[in-house]
Amino acid sequence: MSDQSFEMPQDVRVPVPTGGEGPVVFAPAKLRKQLLAITQPPEPEPALPLDRHKTVEAGLAAFQQLAADRDNLKRELLAVREELTRRDVRLEEMNRLTNLIESRINTALIQRDAAVSEAARYDGLFVAIDAIIRKVIPASPLTPSLQGRPDEGPAG
Repeated sequence: MSDQSFEMPQDVRVPVPTGGEGPVVFAPAKLRKQLLAITQPPEPEPALPLDRHKTVEAGLAAFQQLAADRDNLKRELLAVREELTRRDVRLEEMNRLTNLIESRINTALIQRDAAVSEAARYDGLFVAIDAIIRKVIPASPLTPSLQGRPDEGPAG
Protein backbone atom coordinates (compact mmCIF):
# COMPACT_ATOMS: atom_id res chain seq x y z
CA MET A 1 0.00 0.00 0.00
CA SER A 2 1.04 3.36 -0.69
CA ASP A 3 1.06 6.34 1.38
CA GLN A 4 -0.96 8.30 -0.99
CA SER A 5 -4.30 9.62 0.13
CA PHE A 6 -7.33 9.50 -2.02
CA GLU A 7 -9.15 12.72 -2.60
CA MET A 8 -12.62 12.90 -3.93
CA PRO A 9 -13.36 15.31 -6.71
CA GLN A 10 -15.40 18.35 -5.71
CA ASP A 11 -18.08 18.00 -8.41
CA VAL A 12 -19.17 14.46 -7.41
CA ARG A 13 -21.90 14.32 -4.80
CA VAL A 14 -23.29 11.35 -3.02
CA PRO A 15 -27.00 11.68 -2.16
CA VAL A 16 -27.60 11.54 1.55
CA PRO A 17 -31.10 10.53 2.60
CA THR A 18 -33.00 13.30 4.32
CA GLY A 19 -36.39 13.34 5.95
CA GLY A 20 -38.71 10.51 4.90
CA GLU A 21 -37.01 9.60 1.63
CA GLY A 22 -34.93 6.78 3.06
CA PRO A 23 -33.19 4.44 0.62
CA VAL A 24 -35.37 5.67 -2.27
CA VAL A 25 -32.68 8.17 -3.18
CA PHE A 26 -30.34 5.34 -4.10
CA ALA A 27 -32.82 3.82 -6.61
CA PRO A 28 -32.47 4.45 -10.33
CA ALA A 29 -34.10 7.71 -11.47
CA LYS A 30 -37.12 6.14 -13.18
CA LEU A 31 -37.90 3.86 -10.23
CA ARG A 32 -37.18 6.69 -7.79
CA LYS A 33 -39.98 8.82 -9.32
CA GLN A 34 -42.44 5.96 -9.02
CA LEU A 35 -41.44 5.17 -5.45
CA LEU A 36 -41.62 8.80 -4.40
CA ALA A 37 -45.07 9.13 -5.99
CA ILE A 38 -46.27 6.12 -3.99
CA THR A 39 -44.63 6.87 -0.64
CA GLN A 40 -45.12 10.62 -0.36
CA PRO A 41 -48.48 12.08 0.56
CA PRO A 42 -50.27 13.95 -2.20
CA GLU A 43 -49.86 17.67 -2.33
CA PRO A 44 -52.74 19.50 -0.71
CA GLU A 45 -55.24 20.95 -3.11
CA PRO A 46 -55.26 24.69 -3.28
CA ALA A 47 -57.96 26.31 -1.17
CA LEU A 48 -61.03 27.56 -3.00
CA PRO A 49 -61.56 31.27 -3.30
CA LEU A 50 -64.08 32.62 -0.80
CA ASP A 51 -66.82 33.19 -3.38
CA ARG A 52 -66.52 29.61 -4.66
CA HIS A 53 -66.44 28.26 -1.12
CA LYS A 54 -69.70 30.12 -0.38
CA THR A 55 -71.18 28.81 -3.62
CA VAL A 56 -70.28 25.25 -2.64
CA GLU A 57 -71.77 25.75 0.84
CA ALA A 58 -74.96 27.18 -0.67
CA GLY A 59 -75.19 24.23 -3.07
CA LEU A 60 -74.72 21.75 -0.23
CA ALA A 61 -77.32 23.56 1.88
CA ALA A 62 -79.77 23.52 -1.04
CA PHE A 63 -79.11 19.82 -1.59
CA GLN A 64 -79.68 19.05 2.09
CA GLN A 65 -82.90 21.10 2.05
CA LEU A 66 -84.10 19.23 -1.05
CA ALA A 67 -83.26 15.91 0.59
CA ALA A 68 -85.20 16.91 3.74
CA ASP A 69 -88.16 18.07 1.62
CA ARG A 70 -88.07 14.80 -0.32
CA ASP A 71 -88.10 12.80 2.91
CA ASN A 72 -91.03 14.86 4.25
CA LEU A 73 -92.95 14.36 1.01
CA LYS A 74 -92.28 10.61 1.15
CA ARG A 75 -93.73 10.52 4.67
CA GLU A 76 -96.74 12.56 3.58
CA LEU A 77 -97.27 10.30 0.57
CA LEU A 78 -97.14 7.24 2.80
CA ALA A 79 -99.70 8.81 5.16
CA VAL A 80 -101.98 9.71 2.24
CA ARG A 81 -101.71 6.19 0.82
CA GLU A 82 -102.60 4.72 4.22
CA GLU A 83 -105.62 7.03 4.48
CA LEU A 84 -106.66 6.09 0.95
CA THR A 85 -106.43 2.40 1.85
CA ARG A 86 -108.55 2.98 4.97
CA ARG A 87 -111.14 4.84 2.91
CA ASP A 88 -111.17 2.11 0.27
CA VAL A 89 -111.86 -0.46 2.99
CA ARG A 90 -114.63 1.75 4.42
CA LEU A 91 -116.13 2.25 0.96
CA GLU A 92 -116.07 -1.49 0.34
CA GLU A 93 -117.80 -2.06 3.68
CA MET A 94 -120.46 0.53 2.81
CA ASN A 95 -120.98 -1.09 -0.61
CA ARG A 96 -121.53 -4.47 1.05
CA LEU A 97 -124.02 -2.91 3.46
CA THR A 98 -125.81 -1.15 0.59
CA ASN A 99 -126.02 -4.42 -1.33
CA LEU A 100 -127.43 -6.16 1.77
CA ILE A 101 -130.05 -3.43 2.23
CA GLU A 102 -131.00 -3.55 -1.46
CA SER A 103 -131.32 -7.32 -1.24
CA ARG A 104 -133.60 -7.02 1.78
CA ILE A 105 -135.69 -4.36 0.03
CA ASN A 106 -136.04 -6.56 -3.05
CA THR A 107 -137.07 -9.49 -0.85
CA ALA A 108 -139.64 -7.31 0.93
CA LEU A 109 -141.01 -6.10 -2.41
CA ILE A 110 -141.34 -9.67 -3.64
CA GLN A 111 -143.12 -10.66 -0.39
CA ARG A 112 -145.41 -7.63 -0.67
CA ASP A 113 -146.27 -8.47 -4.28
CA ALA A 114 -147.04 -12.07 -3.25
CA ALA A 115 -149.19 -10.82 -0.35
CA VAL A 116 -151.09 -8.40 -2.62
CA SER A 117 -151.66 -11.23 -5.10
CA GLU A 118 -152.87 -13.52 -2.35
CA ALA A 119 -155.13 -10.78 -0.95
CA ALA A 120 -156.61 -10.30 -4.42
CA ARG A 121 -157.31 -14.03 -4.64
CA TYR A 122 -158.98 -14.00 -1.23
CA ASP A 123 -160.93 -10.91 -2.19
CA GLY A 124 -162.17 -12.73 -5.29
CA LEU A 125 -163.01 -15.78 -3.16
CA PHE A 126 -164.93 -13.67 -0.66
CA VAL A 127 -166.88 -11.97 -3.45
CA ALA A 128 -167.77 -15.40 -4.86
CA ILE A 129 -168.80 -16.68 -1.41
CA ASP A 130 -170.91 -13.55 -0.90
CA ALA A 131 -172.63 -14.12 -4.23
CA ILE A 132 -173.30 -17.76 -3.36
CA ILE A 133 -174.63 -16.84 0.06
CA ARG A 134 -176.98 -14.24 -1.44
CA LYS A 135 -178.41 -16.83 -3.79
CA VAL A 136 -178.69 -19.66 -1.29
CA ILE A 137 -179.81 -17.87 1.84
CA PRO A 138 -183.16 -16.11 1.41
CA ALA A 139 -183.47 -12.60 2.62
CA SER A 140 -184.74 -12.41 6.14
CA PRO A 141 -185.42 -9.66 8.60
CA LEU A 142 -182.23 -10.66 10.48
CA THR A 143 -180.08 -10.07 7.47
CA PRO A 144 -181.29 -6.82 5.97
CA SER A 145 -177.94 -5.88 4.57
CA LEU A 146 -177.93 -8.88 2.28
CA GLN A 147 -180.69 -7.25 0.30
CA GLY A 148 -178.59 -4.19 -0.36
CA ARG A 149 -175.54 -3.76 -2.43
CA PRO A 150 -173.03 -6.62 -2.36
CA ASP A 151 -170.04 -4.54 -1.32
CA GLU A 152 -171.69 -3.27 1.86
CA GLY A 153 -171.14 -5.10 5.07
CA PRO A 154 -173.64 -5.67 7.93
CA ALA A 155 -175.37 -2.48 9.08
CA GLY A 156 -174.71 -1.53 12.46
